[in-house]
Amino acid sequence: MKYEANWESLDKRPVPSWFEDAKFGIFIHWGIYSVPSYTGKGEYAEWYACQLDNPQHPSRIFHDKTYGPNFKYSDFAGMFKAELFNADEWAQLFEKSGAKYIIGKTSVFIKLI
Repeated sequence: MKYEANWESLDKRPVPSWFEDAKFGIFIHWGIYSVPSYTGKGEYAEWYACQLDNPQHPSRIFHDKTYGPNFKYSDFAGMFKAELFNADEWAQLFEKSGAKYIIGKTSVFIKLI
């Protein structure tokens, strides 16, 4: 089935039967923005790259002070190692929590200009 870019069309898509009963799920936001692990109060770390465009933004000030003004967001990619990641531990924790589904989410931000 082909959908159009409007809510009426998207609302016609079927919802998986299991989803109606899955009352609890976990969204994991994990990407290279996890390397600086910085954000202001009430903001989201996955917006770190966008915030670097504003020289007055607290994230930009932190970035310049910590990494230097010539350090690009893409430079974090080589630092993202996930050395302590243990998929089995995570799976056990999620199962113990009662979660019925897990969604992994990462933000990819590439500044072309």
